[in-house]
Amino acid sequence: ESLLPLLHEDEDRAVKIAETELAKFSQIFQHRFNALMLAKLGLGADSPPEILTDTFALLSHTGVDFTLFFHRLTDLAKGASEQDFLALFPESSTGETWLKSWRAKLGGADAIANMQTLNPIYIPRFTQLETALKAAEQDDMEPFNTLLVAVTTPFTQNPDFTDLAKPINETAIPQQTFCET
Repeated sequence: ESLLPLLHEDEDRAVKIAETELAKFSQIFQHRFNALMLAKLGLGADSPPEILTDTFALLSHTGVDFTLFFHRLTDLAKGASEQDFLALFPESSTGETWLKSWRAKLGGADAIANMQTLNPIYIPRFTQLETALKAAEQDDMEPFNTLLVAVTTPFTQNPDFTDLAKPINETAIPQQTFCET
């Protein structure tokens, strides 16, 4: 509402302009989201979006950690063994079925290089942030500094950060969060 005067002097006209522009958002967002997610998978923007639906259904059904999924998929695309990727799944056959479909669509070297810039090893997970904040309250800045280095170099493997690349423990998921988190 506060932006309407910037769009047009006449309020009714300003509302129509705003509504027209806002109506475009969903389509623009969906297009860009699909392109980004396809790139994270090493696929071209012209790939059928059904693979995204299938991928999200797979991740939801199996409970596989998104960050680990995309990072290990990147490693696999670079030539790593399937073993680490398939170990993410409760049943490796589920991952194998998805991989078969994915391999048929995987792009070339440029797509794989792009995957490396889109699929981080380290992300700031809630429990890690919570640990760093609690330690900082006790004047121990080491967990914070370690996490800071990891998330400012999220694509660089570092043996000192092995624990930061692990998924969170299901029992550690907060039941309630607050705006400042």
